Amino acid sequence: MSASVAVVVASVLFGSLHVYEGVGGVVLIACLGVMYAVVALRLGNLRAVIVAHVLQDFLAFAVIMTRHLRCA
Repeated sequence: MSASVAVVVASVLFGSLHVYEGVGGVVLIACLGVMYAVVALRLGNLRAVIVAHVLQDFLAFAVIMTRHLRCA
């Protein structure tokens, strides 16, 4: 299987795991998956992608908590 096919398949699977976010969320996450996969292939490891995903989740959590605390 070529790298391009692997990137597309992995990204679609990655996006489909986020179906709870709706169709727009799935598409956005799948696109993010393509970006992560390309970075991982270029660098030859997953370290940068893991760090990027952790930072993304942390920032999303911080934004959600900030909004929640303003409403409380």
